[in-house]
Amino acid sequence: MGICATAAFAFLVGCGPEPIQPKGPPPRTVTVNEVKTADVYLYSDTLGRATAYESVNIVSQVDGQITEVTFTQGSMVKKGDLLYRIFQPPYIAAIEEAEGSVEQARAQLAIDELALERNRPLVPQKLISEQDFQALEATVESDRGALRKAEGDLLAAKVNLDYTEIRSPIDGMASIYLVNVGNVVSALEGETLATVLRMDPIYVDFISPESRFDDIRSYFNKAGGKLTIRASSLSDASQHREGELTILGNAVDTETGTVNLRATFKNDDGFFWPNQPLAVRVYLKTIKDAMVVSSSSVGIGQNGRFVFVIDEATSTVTQKSVTVGQLQEDGTIVIESGVKPGDKLVGEGLDFLRDKSEIIVTDGNPADVKLPPQMIDPVVKMLQKYKKATPAEIKKIQDSRRLPPQLLKKLQSHGVLSEQETEFLLNLETGSVTGTPPKSADAKGSDGKPAEESK
Repeated sequence: MGICATAAFAFLVGCGPEPIQPKGPPPRTVTVNEVKTADVYLYSDTLGRATAYESVNIVSQVDGQITEVTFTQGSMVKKGDLLYRIFQPPYIAAIEEAEGSVEQARAQLAIDELALERNRPLVPQKLISEQDFQALEATVESDRGALRKAEGDLLAAKVNLDYTEIRSPIDGMASIYLVNVGNVVSALEGETLATVLRMDPIYVDFISPESRFDDIRSYFNKAGGKLTIRASSLSDASQHREGELTILGNAVDTETGTVNLRATFKNDDGFFWPNQPLAVRVYLKTIKDAMVVSSSSVGIGQNGRFVFVIDEATSTVTQKSVTVGQLQEDGTIVIESGVKPGDKLVGEGLDFLRDKSEIIVTDGNPADVKLPPQMIDPVVKMLQKYKKATPAEIKKIQDSRRLPPQLLKKLQSHGVLSEQETEFLLNLETGSVTGTPPKSADAKGSDGKPAEESK
């Protein structure tokens, strides 16, 4: 017959002729969390959104019909990659025309320069008037200006031909086609053909309430302009990346009372996506040797936060008020005052406890349950009375507050136990919370009928 020592037992019966009357509610089974010290972060939480590091609208700088689209929608493109081609023959013809004008202007300049030089020796001999010679000089200067204009027109024609091939100005991800082959585009209208977004690195823009901004700015300056930022998915906080605070906003929004901030993150794996909403945590500083404990140990009542400190000697608890700090990522919470490192606090089982409540401590393993003295002492007395345990075994029971099943079996098989003693051991075995052993479905009542019918 197995002995279960994990139950919360109510009406405990003594070893003498009269049962021991319970002094209060039955002991509660609880787990233990120890107050420890650790280095933790002081942080500020807010919401943000991913923003492309660079964003470029692709537009045409010349007029014409689109004859070719050379990129795949949603693909990564490199700086200089060809995206669109516009109908080129009119622009090729313009170059040829401009080249002809340049050649004509050069020829005219050469003719007029030759005439100028032929007439230069005639000026001292008064064979040509000063006025006529100056006219020849002006003609040469005009020819030079005409040549420069023709060369400029040629350069402009070449530039326009280059503009018929629209290339990406940055590395990034291309959008869908906003204009397809066959459409005529105009430089004046500035219609967007596609967009290209640079996604690595990437910005995360977020806001800070004015009340927290002073802290962020202070710690930012103390850290030499370097604060670590964690950005995580709203749907799964475990999916996160760390970056650095880059820019502090230069003004407080008078309507919202917030300040805009910007952090920069590596994004070579494409974890962030432009305009993706994110949870943002700003790590302000590290607090050395802070007291921490599992957050399950901290309750909240009318007077604020509290914990139950365990007295292992008496298997009772003492309720204490505590001042708490921030919840940490590992589920622990900072305790600023009210307890000390090494204190054992109630973890699971916090509900329904009161100051000085009796408890049964377990770590989840029934073999490791520590029973309160009022459950240990009657068994010890029986073992001593019937000489079923050695002094060493009894001391081990009292020190560990555990009841070895083999010793309980010796008592149950003794055959001369009183009715109260038998009932007490049976309650230990069954774990009845009412003090009465539960009856099976086929158990018989005192009148010989099934238990349900006997009631």
